[in-house]
Amino acid sequence: MNVLIIVMWDVSDVTKTVTYKNFSRIFKSLDVHPIFCLYNDKSMNQIIKNNNISGIIIGGSKARILSENSMDLPNIVFQKKIPILGICYGFQLMMKKFGDKSLFCSLEKQTQYSKFIAIKIGRFKVPKLRYLFRYNDYVTKVPSKWMIDVVNGNEVCVAHYKKNIGVQFHPEIYGKSSSIFFKKWIDFIRENN
Repeated sequence: MNVLIIVMWDVSDVTKTVTYKNFSRIFKSLDVHPIFCLYNDKSMNQIIKNNNISGIIIGGSKARILSENSMDLPNIVFQKKIPILGICYGFQLMMKKFGDKSLFCSLEKQTQYSKFIAIKIGRFKVPKLRYLFRYNDYVTKVPSKWMIDVVNGNEVCVAHYKKNIGVQFHPEIYGKSSSIFFKKWIDFIRENN
């Protein structure tokens, strides 16, 4: 199984990113071949077309979704009907692509905290685990076709639409949580392909 991991960082070498290090560690124990690609890689269309991609992960970033310099992705990422997991900034970018900028709230100072949450989206069921929340911008509403699954005050923590899932937290940070979360996500993709 090939999973495309889109690294949302302004770097020239994807292997130097924490995203690369975390996901290489996570997928080493699963029967998954991660394909890493920078968000601005000109070959992304070819990677998606030629590599039999089963799932796409859009990672987190220091970028701000509400800034003029927000990072974007080509439309092919969202048009191929490949299951997408948007993590933090990736979730916000999904909401921007499927909705508009009115779906967000912005904080001047970055917030960071840990929280235990459980996820239940059809067959994608993850027991209560600890996750890291770290962001400046966050999702407050979702487009009409999307379902909100977990909220914390006015913050949407988890939402989904068909095989697309967005999470405002970082499931790749804590070892035990990441192993369980991504195994469940891979099982969910296999069941839905």
